Amino acid sequence: MSWNKIVRVLVVEDNPTDRMILEDAFADLQDCTFELTRASRLSEAIRYVEVAGFDTILLDLGLPDSQGVETFQKLYEYASDTPILVLTGLDDELAGIEAMRGGAEDYLLKREMRSPVLGRAIRYAIERNLARNLQENARRQEEQEREVRGIEHIARQGTAIAEPGTCDGVPIKDAYPEDFNLIVEHYGHLLDESLDTRAIKTENWRENIHALCGQLAGLRAGPRDIIEVHAAAIGGKMSGVTIEKAQAYLEEGRLTLLELMGRLVSFYRKSYDGPRSGSVRLAQSKRVR
Repeated sequence: MSWNKIVRVLVVEDNPTDRMILEDAFADLQDCTFELTRASRLSEAIRYVEVAGFDTILLDLGLPDSQGVETFQKLYEYASDTPILVLTGLDDELAGIEAMRGGAEDYLLKREMRSPVLGRAIRYAIERNLARNLQENARRQEEQEREVRGIEHIARQGTAIAEPGTCDGVPIKDAYPEDFNLIVEHYGHLLDESLDTRAIKTENWRENIHALCGQLAGLRAGPRDIIEVHAAAIGGKMSGVTIEKAQAYLEEGRLTLLELMGRLVSFYRKSYDGPRSGSVRLAQSKRVR
């Protein structure tokens, strides 16, 4: 990253003396400009990370409303994508090591806090986190592309499904963009419901996927249309979620898409035998909730 930018730092420290030492160390750093946001309680820090983005967080484990490694664990639930540097005393260094095992980027001893140490720790933490995120994003993108290619291969085998679009080959997203966006929204709701009912699909989930199938059939959707709906919905779900949840969306999305493909094939075989005659307004059909 460029170190000419302003580095936004959340300092979570309730001890006035320790906070002053930290701020003096920041004042002596010359290689970039730091914008400090201060919090003295864990609850206050959580409120900050919920509404603002930070490049790094300095976290004291001993706060008025939380003590020890549990302080880090609670904040990490809300800021897992932000590198967190734990502040410890000599008597609780093991707590810093334990926090690193749980996801902290590093720990710093308060009594050894000097500008060079602080600047180096922050720089390394941010750069490691950035490199890790770039690598994970590349892996996730490759996985999504591989997923779509596999689904396209499966879709091509479903000869009972008509080719997407009208007779001139126009996809739903181009021919009926308003309907397409509504279907993507409903498909996204279905993905959320799939995560909540992973083990046993509820009757409501089955009704919703059937309703979505009817909406797609009404527009004479083909394999590529369904894949585009899936890709758009999955893409929307990936923004701002943890790696674990992103993986869960991919896994459930694969199963949901295959289920939808199979149902649509069956739907066409049983009840649809004509070309797409025009947009079927979703407001007039049963919507997925």
